[in-house]
Amino acid sequence: MSNITVAQRIRQIRETHGMTLEQLATKIDVDPSTLSRYESTDTRKIAVSVIQRICSAVGITLPDFFRGMEEPKYQAVPELDQFLGFDEIVLLNRIRHLPPPLKKQFLQHLDYLEYLKKQGGLSID
Repeated sequence: MSNITVAQRIRQIRETHGMTLEQLATKIDVDPSTLSRYESTDTRKIAVSVIQRICSAVGITLPDFFRGMEEPKYQAVPELDQFLGFDEIVLLNRIRHLPPPLKKQFLQHLDYLEYLKKQGGLSID
């Protein structure tokens, strides 16, 4: 499955799960014409949230969606100027599934790492 586009992957997943375009569009709460555009256009501006909804609708994980593809760079949130790589997408997906107390603890660890970096006590090589 290497070197396929996101558009091809969306169509492949939909067809593998025996869904019509209208059925998947309804499940992910988009207009069928929008989903058709996602399936037919090699765009890199499909929000990760849309891809996550597709994954949820068919019962796969975000890493499963990208498995075997070249490293994707998709704009996660339209307002952001930066694009996320596969590692960042996987990290965000894993954080998203943590229970709230662990999310809070994870953020505290990040704050501590930033503090160490500012103090010169954290070497990033």
